[in-house]
Amino acid sequence: MDIPQIAGRIRTKSNPFRNKIVHIFNPKVMNYYLPFDEMKRKTDEELAAAEERVQVLNESKLGEVARKQQDDELKKLGADTYIIKKGDRYEVNDMVAQLKLYQHWTTRIVYRSAEALQESYRQLGMAVVQTYKWDIADENIVKDILATPQFRDRLKRFCDLKEKSVLTDNERQELESLMKRDPILEQGYQQFGLSQLRRTRTKKAIKALIE
Repeated sequence: MDIPQIAGRIRTKSNPFRNKIVHIFNPKVMNYYLPFDEMKRKTDEELAAAEERVQVLNESKLGEVARKQQDDELKKLGADTYIIKKGDRYEVNDMVAQLKLYQHWTTRIVYRSAEALQESYRQLGMAVVQTYKWDIADENIVKDILATPQFRDRLKRFCDLKEKSVLTDNERQELESLMKRDPILEQGYQQFGLSQLRRTRTKKAIKALIE
């Protein structure tokens, strides 16, 4: 499904995405603006091709090893193939086609709402522009989000938050989380202030100043 999913919708403290909005897309290319009748025609063609392949498979004289390889490949494809095996015979699984059509129909409702809204604006003589742009995040960005921050990173973030005159609810929760994880940050802040705390890099250095 190509419907955007909000990875940060679970607002638990343990979720590293809680302060971020991430849209996750299926990498498969599919045009959900395609009319349903056109999608139905394409699916029928795919089913007909699958029927032809099934006939060839059932009539083939594959050896035991080759047939096992064929069966293993079909299992790996799962719902991405129309062909299944029942007993010693290959069959066309038309439920896959029905699932594809159902997904297209339900997802197109979402896409169609945006399409219809744009068309309404055009009919009223209003300009329709693209107001957003998707940036594809590479693997390293996700890894950085999931990685546990080093102490120096937590120290910098603590100081940045303390420096703010007003905090959002999320920032306040983040600050509380930092203080709970590293109580020494608040101790250092109270004892020798933000400017001195920023110049430290390690817990050991902060402890030395406190003692």
